[in-house]
Amino acid sequence: MADHPSTHTPVGLSFEGKADDGAPPPVLTVKPGEALCRLDEMADPGSRAFMMRRGGEDEEIFVIRQGDEAFGYVNICPHRFVPLNWKPHIFLNHDKTRILCVVHAATFDMRDGSCLGGPCPGQGLEQVALRVENGIIYLAD
Repeated sequence: MADHPSTHTPVGLSFEGKADDGAPPPVLTVKPGEALCRLDEMADPGSRAFMMRRGGEDEEIFVIRQGDEAFGYVNICPHRFVPLNWKPHIFLNHDKTRILCVVHAATFDMRDGSCLGGPCPGQGLEQVALRVENGIIYLAD
């Protein structure tokens, strides 16, 4: 994907963060300091996947929106080392109160990624530093 300025926000998305045709939004690749999306492009609470450029490699991350805050994590279960989701951009349980690993039903706190239930006691998700400015979520420098 071509580089884009840090003020870039995806075009063609509805308020709920879905493409205008109803399909999930594309997974964008971002670098530190670049914008991920606007808060209002995500459900509240909600989740969305992105690719993060780190050490010359792309790594899938996801963002959880909760009110005016956003929390980022690497998309890897600390117990099985597999992606947490099975559908694009879906990382929360049915009640949208916890992050869910669909492989073995482990649940994680949305605010800090700590394991709340399942076969991962004492473990947690790897956090990704974000910042929110003027309603836009950025990957921290």
